[in-house]
Amino acid sequence: FKDIMNKLEEIKNDMNKQIQKLDLKVSNFQEQLNVFVNKIESMEAENKELNSEFKILKTSLSGLQRKNKANNLILYNVPNTKDSNSQELETKVMIFLQNVLKANVELHDIDFIRKIGRKEAQRPILVKFVAFRKKMEVLKLSGNLKGTKISISQDYLYEVRQLRKQLLPYLHKARRLNCRAFLRYDKLIIDNELYTLEQLNQLELEDLLSGTTSATSEVDESDKEREIKKKEEKTRIVKHRTAKERKSGGSKSEPSLKWLGRKSSSKGENLYKKRKAEGSPRK
Repeated sequence: FKDIMNKLEEIKNDMNKQIQKLDLKVSNFQEQLNVFVNKIESMEAENKELNSEFKILKTSLSGLQRKNKANNLILYNVPNTKDSNSQELETKVMIFLQNVLKANVELHDIDFIRKIGRKEAQRPILVKFVAFRKKMEVLKLSGNLKGTKISISQDYLYEVRQLRKQLLPYLHKARRLNCRAFLRYDKLIIDNELYTLEQLNQLELEDLLSGTTSATSEVDESDKEREIKKKEEKTRIVKHRTAKERKSGGSKSEPSLKWLGRKSSSKGENLYKKRKAEGSPRK
């Protein structure tokens, strides 16, 4: 019996030694893990700081680019300028500005004139004015080009040009619905209300979702089930629209702007209620 007890004691001691070794290994591993965690946290902090600095630099760069482009106008489809050299181009643009656009502008009002873009049949022409005021005077005369193929635009940043391009379907649709609509920098004004591209896309998506969920929803559905179905339907619609755009060569389908009609009628009802409450006659 004594031998058995000694044997058990030896086993116990061995196990304690093994446990101590294991504890030491776990402790070492924990220390190494803490070192890695600290390094990762430090890298995340540095990355956050770099991202913040990058955003500041990007904003500063955009500001400098906007300032550099502030006095610029771009002319499109100005005739007889295809093979013109610098001096000829300058003369033809001045004749266009004075005789066609009816602008009160002289050569000393302009910093430089040059062609931009790819070497196509009719390249756009960049005109940089000395003063911002003179540039705006010329821009306001763009109505004189009505009925011609010539057009004028401001020299926007690339990102802004892309946003304006994506806003055009909304602009054209709103005008077809007899709404007063126009672009202002990278946003769209419809009946004196300002919309970003993100807001317009969201309104269109909500319109599609309301049309599908109203037809398929059940009275006894829980809020959670309806939310899940709404998310699934949103994903399905986005995938369907993306596939449709890819199939049509990237061109977006025309927006419906059904929400705009509801918004207008809602405004009319609110105005009627307000006038009724005030006791004033309708005009």
